Amino acid sequence: MANISEIQNEESGLSVRTKLNAAIAEANKVDDKADAAALAGVATSGSYNDLSGAPSLGTMSGESAGDYTPTSSLGSAAFTAASDYATATQGTAADSAVQPGDLAAVATSGDYSDLSGLPTLGSAASTDASAYATAGQGSLAETALQPGDALTSSDFSAIALVDDGAIPDPADPTVLYIEFPPA
Repeated sequence: MANISEIQNEESGLSVRTKLNAAIAEANKVDDKADAAALAGVATSGSYNDLSGAPSLGTMSGESAGDYTPTSSLGSAAFTAASDYATATQGTAADSAVQPGDLAAVATSGDYSDLSGLPTLGSAASTDASAYATAGQGSLAETALQPGDALTSSDFSAIALVDDGAIPDPADPTVLYIEFPPA
């Protein structure tokens, strides 16, 4: 009978000793692995319920999440949908946005009195607009006879004497009307 170290496997050409040594090496690797009995139950089940020291997430008192009563020390964000909060992109945009505290008071109130450096306004600023001529009246006044203007006969095509208060309406602007007797 041949020596065990000399027996060759006909298929692979490996000696039985080489195969035996490889098997022993593999067996030694198993010794390095944890004993399943020494592991926590969650290691093999993967179940939240098998965790020790897990926070209490509360109980459902109704059928909708709106009826959920949290009993945990986790904070209210743990019990709301992620869509209730800003995304990272929105947070970055908010960080670079002008904050209300950085604005002048008038930016949020829109109140004139919240402006700084107010100009000194004249008396017309506090007078009702109806106390002044309209644009149409202003245009008419520009063409009217002004105090100090001299009248000449070439300014009129005719002169008419009219009874007291009898100036025609509309009056002809080329006619000089003189009330008689004078008022």
